Amino acid sequence: MTLKEFYKIWKKYLEIHLTSDFVLKYWENDSQWTNNFFNKENLRQIFNNPNIEFEYRKIDMVLYSKEKYVEIDNFDKSGFVKTEYPLCLDVVVEHENNYQNCFEEIRKLTEIKAKLKVLISYPPNDIESRNALKHKMIKGIKQSNNYFAENSNTEYLLIFGNENPELWEFFGYDTQGNAINFIN
Repeated sequence: MTLKEFYKIWKKYLEIHLTSDFVLKYWENDSQWTNNFFNKENLRQIFNNPNIEFEYRKIDMVLYSKEKYVEIDNFDKSGFVKTEYPLCLDVVVEHENNYQNCFEEIRKLTEIKAKLKVLISYPPNDIESRNALKHKMIKGIKQSNNYFAENSNTEYLLIFGNENPELWEFFGYDTQGNAINFIN
């Protein structure tokens, strides 16, 4: 899945699920917001992909293709068993209500292999806070790549949430931290 494809699906998800009643009910409580907005069944449905896992290696959400699965022999208490695992993750998503704690999420994104890496957070509406989080994301990508380069086809998506679905912002980056224009 590309950055642009994810963006289109996510915008549709916002239109369907981010109603004013929903926002009024859950916006002020982080755990209720996450549990209801990041609803597993709704996400499986909107992405039309049964291959979605939640809390996969402490990543909030991953999407992968069954075609990129391998089967290996594994050993457990009962002997050899067949185990399947994805060769490549298509999308990894980290969701962090408290934008000040995003460094940990950015670190996780830069450490795992995937075609698309997404961070969703909710910074205040002031320019300074938003620019600080964008800078933190770009710096994390650059530092990680300077040490050990990842696949140059990898893309990053930073999403700023808001109680008004029309005010959500989307920023795409390549593996060097350069902006990608994907909204048209």
